[in-house]
Amino acid sequence: MKSGRRSEAIWIESRKYWQIKVQKDGVRKGFTSSTPGRRGKHEAENKADEWLERGTSDMRFPQAWEIYMEDQKKRTGTSNTTKLDQYYRNYLDPNIGNRKLSSITPILWQSCIDAAAVKGLSVRTCVNIRGAITSFVNYALRSRWDIQRIESRELVIPQSAAPKKEKIVLQPDEIRTLFSDPTYIRYGKPFEAHYIYAWCFMVATGLRRGELCGLRNEDICIYAGPKFICRCAA
Repeated sequence: MKSGRRSEAIWIESRKYWQIKVQKDGVRKGFTSSTPGRRGKHEAENKADEWLERGTSDMRFPQAWEIYMEDQKKRTGTSNTTKLDQYYRNYLDPNIGNRKLSSITPILWQSCIDAAAVKGLSVRTCVNIRGAITSFVNYALRSRWDIQRIESRELVIPQSAAPKKEKIVLQPDEIRTLFSDPTYIRYGKPFEAHYIYAWCFMVATGLRRGELCGLRNEDICIYAGPKFICRCAA
């Protein structure tokens, strides 16, 4: 049995489900599964095992990651947590699986980065995955979990990772076209580009895409004579 659990799930005929009750730190909790047969028995027991292991020093990786993500959601923005969840689902979980923290070796962490490189992802993405790994490990160490310390330099970015794409800068003639002709040709007919004014504003101000998308009415300043009137200060 996992987690030092001694009890097993039993079938409650009157309620048509499997039930198991376990205790941890003076707290007693029950877990059930309405799936008939041994599959339901295992489902109920697995729920109990996950709860017993959660918060212990040597829990399993999925439970530890869940706790880590709860902390990240409190401390960082949605953009960061969305990327972390993507890295976990696509690269960390498939290679680490349900292992206990103490059994995760540097070579297993490296396999997560290698898997991203094999898929043809960029060097920058591989670096970000490495950052997610070291961030999780550092959080685990601060939480006094039983996990091996690892430094960024121990995780190598594979040479097979796609190199950074060269950025193309608009030339003077292209900038003039951007501001003078808001149309593009489709099926032989001109159509006005939906984001033409956004593109012009980005070129004129130097804003990044995320900064532009985050603009609100309160951020707009209106020119009135020798002074600017900011709505955000009104």
